[in-house]
Amino acid sequence: MKKRMTDEKDAAAGNALLTVLRTALNGYQPLDEKPNWDRLADMAKQQALAAIFYEGAAQYPEFLQWDPDKRKALAEKAVFDVTGQMRRTEVFLRIYRILLREGLRPLVLKGLVCRSLYGKFADYRPSADEDLLIPKGQFPKCREILLANGFGQEQNLPDETVAEKLQAISFYDTQGSGLTLEIHQNPFGLDSPQCARLSEYYENAADHAILLYLNGNPIYSLPHTDHYLFLFYHLYKHFIHSGVGIRQILDLMLYGQSFYEEIHWDEVAKKVRELSAETLYADVLELGKRAGFSADSLFRPMNPDMLLEDMLQAGVFGASNEAQHYSSYVTRSSLKSGDFHLLRTLFPSKQYLLAGYPYLEKHPYLLFWVWIRRLIAFIFRKKQMKNAKSSLTIGRRRIKLFQKYRLIQKK
Repeated sequence: MKKRMTDEKDAAAGNALLTVLRTALNGYQPLDEKPNWDRLADMAKQQALAAIFYEGAAQYPEFLQWDPDKRKALAEKAVFDVTGQMRRTEVFLRIYRILLREGLRPLVLKGLVCRSLYGKFADYRPSADEDLLIPKGQFPKCREILLANGFGQEQNLPDETVAEKLQAISFYDTQGSGLTLEIHQNPFGLDSPQCARLSEYYENAADHAILLYLNGNPIYSLPHTDHYLFLFYHLYKHFIHSGVGIRQILDLMLYGQSFYEEIHWDEVAKKVRELSAETLYADVLELGKRAGFSADSLFRPMNPDMLLEDMLQAGVFGASNEAQHYSSYVTRSSLKSGDFHLLRTLFPSKQYLLAGYPYLEKHPYLLFWVWIRRLIAFIFRKKQMKNAKSSLTIGRRRIKLFQKYRLIQKK
């Protein structure tokens, strides 16, 4: 009974958050009950939506009765987020123009394209990294250009060809804007059958690129059906790893609403079915409707409140805390077997570990020593052991959620 009451309170708080976001983006919507502004503000920060939340909250008389110091702190957080994003956008457009001038044509995924759909709130939707998709074989030239123009490479690669096996190689702005560029050749990675299949779908994406002009800036990106699917695939990928946040729902809904006539919805339905993600997709759209967006219901929803609770616990990209983040070690073990597999969690595959240990591509015989190193680190660091226990609990709960959504089948 106690858990049921807690779940109901979580759902009520989550729906209040969606209502405030709806007010900001789609016009004033009254709240059903007296809001707990402390809790709502904390949730908005975890979802990387503090600035948009503030704009919505400021329209409620009840918000003006909230603690003045806390209101001021939230306003300052909103200003900090917006000005930081403006700077990152400026740096991104500069380097993107250089890449175009040097003969490359990287495709912009999510990020800037999605932010442009927020209208006057474009820079209220933060994006610390920008994702660029390049064809295989172009990484060496792309790397050379970035290193020559103020970016540093985060990962040390034993060989540049290893980049073709990874989901992304990250480059950071050495001037301190906070911008990270993620250069993709496999946009969803290759470390699980599900993600490898999604990456394969975009293998020849450059051949079908479209040109957009965002505030006068030429930007190459995916055709609208493929980009809409990419946004859902991206949501799905994070969901089946450590979790996904509400911001990804807003991106998807805005994109679908903005390019409704140009999206082939029968293709969307087909691809969602191929993922066995019909109920997940339907619940995502139901939550989007609560945020004030319109959408065609291609499938029957199951339990949007259950999904909302998971998103609130996960935070943006499943990074609300370390235990949530590392729960992906547990959930990934279920993607092949359909259930928790302790040995696969403790001893993941070479492909799964490649991002953190790229030298394994050239020296696969070191896999055993990487396993031992990881185990020793957990054994001798109490904090990690505590996180491991919490991650196991979170991961088991989320595997049950996958089974309810029929994303995995227990064997």
